[in-house]
Amino acid sequence: MSRGCLGQEVLPGQLRWLISSHGLVLLPHAASLPPWVMLICGGLLAWRYRITLRGDPMPGFLVRLLLVVLFLTLLLSEYGRIFGREPGIALLALMLSTKLLEVKRARDALLVIFLDFFLVATAFLDAQEPWMALYLFGTLIMLLATWIALVRLAPLPWRSRLRLSGTLLLQAAPLAILLFLLFPRVPGPLWNLPSDARGGGSGLSDEMRPGSIGELILSEEVAFRVRFANDIPPPEDRYWRGPVLERIDPGGVWRANEPLPRYARLMAPAGARIDYTVTLEPHGERWIFALELPDAAPPRASLTQDHQLLATEPVVERQVWELTSYTRHVATNGLHPFERRANLQLPAGENPRTLALGREWAKRFRSPEAVVEEALEMFRRQPFWYTLRPPRMEGDAIDRFLFDNRRGFCEHYAGAFVLLMRAAGIPARVVTGYQGGEHNPVSDYWIVRQSDAHAWAEVWLPTRGWRRIDPTAAISPARVDRGLEGAERPRRARASGTVPDLLHRAALFWDAANDGWNRWFLAYGTETQDTLLRALHLPAGDWLMLGAVLAGGSVAILTLLYLVLVGRPATRLDPARRAWDRACRQLARAGIPRHPWEPPGDYGRRVARQRPELATEILHIADLYSRLRYGREAKGETLLELRRAVVRLASRRRG
Repeated sequence: MSRGCLGQEVLPGQLRWLISSHGLVLLPHAASLPPWVMLICGGLLAWRYRITLRGDPMPGFLVRLLLVVLFLTLLLSEYGRIFGREPGIALLALMLSTKLLEVKRARDALLVIFLDFFLVATAFLDAQEPWMALYLFGTLIMLLATWIALVRLAPLPWRSRLRLSGTLLLQAAPLAILLFLLFPRVPGPLWNLPSDARGGGSGLSDEMRPGSIGELILSEEVAFRVRFANDIPPPEDRYWRGPVLERIDPGGVWRANEPLPRYARLMAPAGARIDYTVTLEPHGERWIFALELPDAAPPRASLTQDHQLLATEPVVERQVWELTSYTRHVATNGLHPFERRANLQLPAGENPRTLALGREWAKRFRSPEAVVEEALEMFRRQPFWYTLRPPRMEGDAIDRFLFDNRRGFCEHYAGAFVLLMRAAGIPARVVTGYQGGEHNPVSDYWIVRQSDAHAWAEVWLPTRGWRRIDPTAAISPARVDRGLEGAERPRRARASGTVPDLLHRAALFWDAANDGWNRWFLAYGTETQDTLLRALHLPAGDWLMLGAVLAGGSVAILTLLYLVLVGRPATRLDPARRAWDRACRQLARAGIPRHPWEPPGDYGRRVARQRPELATEILHIADLYSRLRYGREAKGETLLELRRAVVRLASRRRG
């Protein structure tokens, strides 16, 4: 673009396109930026549109400076800093919106467009769903169309501008795909930066308070998706292991101890091997929710002594894990004294009735299995209720639950059961995670949601090792509170078909599209790239070879595009150009050909000097063509007049 074009004044129509494009760029950030940022940006856009519409004076330098100072003050008040992911995006959005208040020349408008391209990319940091990609692709088309409107001398209709910008993006797609597939990857997230401190994860935590799991059951948010490579385990074995809680603190709060690497194999697989892939949603912690029990850790993860599967770094992006589990195990070693002490810990001075009951069972029954069965039988035969709305329990919370209220959710039952076992001298601990999941037949995988969160118990049996005990399974269905039924109604509705089938199928199709997008685009990293390179018989990890392949592929794609675009037949000329060429051919036969570099006006004046009798017609034709080709004339009447003038020129020349 020439320096003269950069200095040309931006026309009102071009400004309207610029304002609209910037508004589309800002819209995806509404969910992540503070509301006041979006309100200010919207107000600045409306102000600039009013100036364009009414011709009001632009704000001066002092006004813009005061706005910048105000924005910096507000950002410091909101974030405590102006650097970082969220404050940086907010600052860029505010500054670009303010920049619109001083746009007069094309160079200013182009600066806004170029920075808007960067702002488009930042929208992917907060949302990477397919619909966001489609929206941002449309936004790029709009930005390119605005760019074309600013730099093209001959104006184009808005439909033609959009079509041209879409064509340019599609022409760039092969090269973009090649770069995406072969450009050397670096470990870590592609579309995520470290979250600001104000951000937080969702889902389970490393502590369990009364009511904490019950809060999650109301959420339909996806926790992870699972694809099984072979047989699918039955529902009673679909327990997804998460945090293991061994320490009980005052108030009946269960917490996780510092995880220890596995130093001794206590359990050996004794059943069918289950291979599966977990696509884990970001939750801000290190847990990888594996089917009980994982036997080994994949790369970039570790297996702890209590069979937790932990990633080496917090899960702040969507991740794909290839895992193997066995649902049946046998004991191979005795429990280490350290683990035994940790899993027999009792709260000091709390819940005396619970401790007394456990000790009584220890005296009455000879085997740990009999104590476990007695506890489950108590939950079966006594009026315990399964409810999301248990009464508030102060003081000795577990005592009040077992002997007074007898109303609770899974965390109440798991915590009380573990304390009873410990009082009876049986090592026990609480395990939290997820249970079950919904099958998506569209793409044959399972969806596990936050509403599937669950807590259960594990007890150590000398002859069998750690065994899962779910005390909530002992509660009679007749003693399930209606409030819990209401909370679980969406889950049962999905399974029973009470929700309109069309809507349910549409939701499953959309989730399947999201899953495919996650696995094939967002999760494309070093391991996936290495697999692709090996399939193409290319050396994985050899950056020099990869660079050579990338360079060769880029040259091949660019050459092919050049041959296709330059070698194709010329596009059909517009009617004004055809009429002008017809006039030029007539004059060339008369001995006055037009030079290739000669503008219409200069050519018309040269013909008028050499053939004065044709001066009126040729000057009129040159003026009409210039107005149609380079001006903003309405084509209908002007084009008709041009054609008539060319006919008159032919008649006059022959005459």
